[in-house]
Amino acid sequence: MGLLFFTAFSKPLGANLGWFEHEWFYRAAFPHYFVKQSYDAASKTLTLDVTQKAHDGAPFRMPVDVAIYVNGSGRTFQFVADSSHQVERIPNVAAQPQMVLFDPNNNILRLLDYQK
Repeated sequence: MGLLFFTAFSKPLGANLGWFEHEWFYRAAFPHYFVKQSYDAASKTLTLDVTQKAHDGAPFRMPVDVAIYVNGSGRTFQFVADSSHQVERIPNVAAQPQMVLFDPNNNILRLLDYQK
């Protein structure tokens, strides 16, 4: 059944969803993200240090939205979390963010530890 289901969605989207099928339908695990953030005022860069762990030891590949709020204005940055550890640098952040939300809409089945 899985093969037909993903084939039906892959064709109209023009995208291979095999990675999603493998990770979310055949693995008995889900990601646990550990996130640390820092801001460099000189370069106006927000840095996210993201560590990912799962019960089976392998990282998940998942697009992640990050909402950044500065001076009452928000913007969204997206990256692909696909390794056990990665550092994402977000340029052009005008000032120290008042709020940063990792997966703000809770789209990902996950655990999250966020150190700000």
